[in-house]
Amino acid sequence: MAIIQLQPKEVAAFWDGIKLAMIRSNQVPDEHYQTYANHMLEMLLSGKLTAWVVFDYVTDNSKEVHALAVTSVHKDLVYGYSYINVEALYGFRKVSDEVALSAVDALKTYARNIGCKYIRAITDVERVKHIATVMGFKDFAIAYSLEV
Repeated sequence: MAIIQLQPKEVAAFWDGIKLAMIRSNQVPDEHYQTYANHMLEMLLSGKLTAWVVFDYVTDNSKEVHALAVTSVHKDLVYGYSYINVEALYGFRKVSDEVALSAVDALKTYARNIGCKYIRAITDVERVKHIATVMGFKDFAIAYSLEV
């Protein structure tokens, strides 16, 4: 099992999976699907978003993708530190806790290398909550939304 950070030029090869992961993990309504997908593609190709692929080698030339994550880097406007935000996380197959830990370790290494202090994520998916707890994530805030 391995995790790789896709470079913008590699996004096209994984676009169908990335698009599916982002649409499903963010529960994008059908009427916003195309606009959302186009915007995400633009941001991935410009490097404003980064895609990560968790996979196994099936044969020398073939990979079996298990999960995808999409992240962005932000700066906390109050405290001034940078952090990585997990914009989307989607599993095509069930990922073991060990594989998830390995993937988070790769993301932590990346975060440290670019000067980030935290990795943040928002989810309402129980399996993701479980993995986050096993990985050592702590509750940071509660998010609320009010339609106006």
